[in-house]
Amino acid sequence: YTVSSNYKVRVLGTQPEIRYWPGGTFKKGHFVGVHAHALKYNVSFGNRRYQDTKTPLWGAGISYGYFIPLSKDRFSMELNIGIGYANMQYDIFEKENEPQLLRTEKMHYFGPTRAGVSFSYKLNGNRKRTF
Repeated sequence: YTVSSNYKVRVLGTQPEIRYWPGGTFKKGHFVGVHAHALKYNVSFGNRRYQDTKTPLWGAGISYGYFIPLSKDRFSMELNIGIGYANMQYDIFEKENEPQLLRTEKMHYFGPTRAGVSFSYKLNGNRKRTF
């Protein structure tokens, strides 16, 4: 995304998750999960540009969520939050006429790694078919 000439964000990432529902069903209630994440990025703020090195940002974490059916069989909502670890190594460039590498830094991050609210609509529902 190009927000303005001084603010640009280029991101490509994935964050798969495996979930467990203690109640035994995935149609309602609480769940816990384990997630991993990997991300390639190139962001620009003001006169500085931050770009991942050959190694992408990577990490993992744990999550908690709640699934809420909003109607009998079609609409639903899901809330989730997660905490975890992320490892990143990035180059910092000065953006004058020619980009100039200032330094390379490493960072180990512990904290929130995901938060979300999702709304779903099931096209088929639980409609019974007769032939």
